[in-house]
Order: sequence, then C-alpha cells, then structure tokens
Amino acid sequence: MTKMAAALLHRAEDLAASFRLRSAEIEQVRYLPDDIAAAMAQAGLYRAPLPPDCGGAGVDPATLLRLIETIAGGDAAAGWCLMIGATAAISAGRLPDRVVHQIFSDPLTVTAGVFAPMGRALPEDGQWRVRGCWGWGSGTRNAHWIFAGCLLMDGPPDAEGRPTPRRLPNGQPDVTMMILPAKDVVFHDTWQAMGLCGTGSGDFEVRDVAIPRDHAVSLFSSPVLRSGACFAFPVFALLGLGIAAVALGIAGGAVRDFATLAGAKTPQGSSRRLAERATVQAEFAQAEAMVLAARSHLHAMVEAAMADLGEAKPGSTVSLQRRVALRQAATHAAHASADAVKRLYTLAGGSAVFATSPLQRAFRDVHVTTQHMMTAPATWEVIGRAGLGLPVDDAQI
Repeated sequence: MTKMAAALLHRAEDLAASFRLRSAEIEQVRYLPDDIAAAMAQAGLYRAPLPPDCGGAGVDPATLLRLIETIAGGDAAAGWCLMIGATAAISAGRLPDRVVHQIFSDPLTVTAGVFAPMGRALPEDGQWRVRGCWGWGSGTRNAHWIFAGCLLMDGPPDAEGRPTPRRLPNGQPDVTMMILPAKDVVFHDTWQAMGLCGTGSGDFEVRDVAIPRDHAVSLFSSPVLRSGACFAFPVFALLGLGIAAVALGIAGGAVRDFATLAGAKTPQGSSRRLAERATVQAEFAQAEAMVLAARSHLHAMVEAAMADLGEAKPGSTVSLQRRVALRQAATHAAHASADAVKRLYTLAGGSAVFATSPLQRAFRDVHVTTQHMMTAPATWEVIGRAGLGLPVDDAQI
C-alpha cells in the first residue's frame, strides 16, 4: 500500500468515528448533511480512484473498497454515498481532458448519478437534448455534477419515422451517461425507506436540457483513455464490489456494537452478562467469522483480477470467468453480511428493537444492500449459469 493510500485510510477512520456519532441525525434528515459530504471531499475520498493528473490519489480497487467499508462502518449512508460518488467519478477515465478539467478541477467536486436509462437524449445542433426522471438518486443532493443514464435517440428511424435508440453490435441499447451540472436538475423528495434512510436516494428530473456532445459517456462503447487500476477494472464489477463493501462495513460495525452491548448487558432474570453465555459466544464467533471470510474472499478475487490486468493500461481486460468470480464474491459478501447482522440482532434480544440501538439500524441498512440489482438474489442465477457452462448475457457483469 502506498503512503498516500495509507493516509487516505487513516483519514477515513477518523471520519468514520465522527460520522458514527451522527447516524441518528443522518437518518432523520434522510440525506447526507452537506458538511459530511464536504468532509469526505476534503479528505480526497470521492476522487480517490482518479489518478493524480485528475486530482486523485490513484488508489487501486482493493484500497477503494477498504475506504468505502471503513466509512460504512461509521455510518452506512455515508459509506453508500461515497461508493456512488467514487464509482461515478471513475467515468473520468473515458472523458476527454477538457471535460475532466471542467468537472474535477475543483478538489471539492462531488459526483453522483444513476446508470439506469430512464432518460432520452435527442441530437440537436451538435448537442444532446436531455429529458427524463430517474429513481434511486443516492447522494445526488450533495453532488455538483449528476450522471444520468439515457438512451441516445439517434438510431435509424422506425417504420413511422420516429427516432430509435442507438444500439451496440449485440443489439442492446448503448446506454450512455449524460453529465449535467446540478443546477440543471430538479430533485424530488421521494426517499422514504426502511434502511439506508440517510442516502437521499430520491427521484431527480431533467426537463429538456441541452448538454455538449462530449458530456456523454458510454460504459459500453466509450474507450478508456487513461491508465489507472480503477479505470481498467470492469466497471459493473466494481459497482457490485462497492455495494458489498458497504455491507461488510455495516456488518463489521454490528460486530463491534454487539460486543460492546454483550459486555455490559445482563439480561432480565439472569445473573450473568450476555457475553458470559456459551450460546452467545458461539453465535457471536460464527457471525464474526462469516464477515471475515466474506471479506477475505472478496479481496482475494479482487487481487486475482488485478494480477490479470497487470499494469492496467487502456485496453486491459478481465476475462468473463474472472468477472463472474467477482460478482459471486460481491453477492456472497452482501448476503453473508446480512446474515451475520441478523444473528447479532437476534442475540441482542429486546435491546435491539429500540431506535437508540445501532443494531436495529444495521439490520435495516444491510438488508437494503441485498436488494440492489448488482447483489440481489437473482444474480446467483447468472453466476450459476456461467459456472455450469451455460451462455450468459455478460454486458453488466
């Protein structure tokens, strides 16, 4: 690990400790307070994966995941927003220098966005005319630049003369991220959720806004223009791993919080502290082992992929087999974390049901991570098909 990466991890640990004290506040306001987002920006966390010439630290994927996990161990919503912002920033690897400078020249820039193609972009006078409404806009309330997934409506007209989406050679739409300043985006207060309440993952809307052609980037067809470990790494794999890192951070925090509770609590009708019960000791050890094993497996798969990439220059690729293994590690880590937190929540007894208990928040938060399309139960089917030698659609693996 480089000195810069170690310094970033140290800053993340300090921030996580302070965020932990504000988790109730973050959950209550339902989006990340601006000063918390600013603190992560000032620490260089959002742009950590960008190379120095883009104002970042050039950390590798393994270090980025540790940063996300560390912040999530303090507050899950902060960790989730960091994950969204950092993975959005990685699009810089496919953008021309002028656009990179425009977006990232300010060291406090925060990015966020949604890949799902809920918008339409029509060509107009050398620009794109964008409109649409996107859900799940995590972290967008704090962002200066918004990345919004769109269909490029410049394909051949249909039988009735209407524009159709641009398509890839495999026939799928070439989903493209349109990059807009936050001032051109309308935010809707729609985020009322069970968990990850403080992520501000509400809807946002773009109402007929023109953007320059070079403010569009496709994760499928736009080439990688810069060297860098995170730029060369499969982007959808990194997103899934980032979600898993949040889950691991939540689970690690739950292990810590349960240990504190068990050392202090004497259950009603008992003369022994919770920690002194043999059944509690065994269950706790198993829950902790689940988290440790999931983390180790995830990082082993990341290191193997990085070894395949070598110097991580533009054009470097990771095999489908390796990408499937990365998705398997991410999905497993998210679900193993949820299972571990559930065990700890149950072991805590009635103490865990109160709003003041960090374990009930961890229980709610971690179960949101298993619902994301990158780590949801349906991903096991794709992983299983690939493992059994059956054909799979690998576009988003």
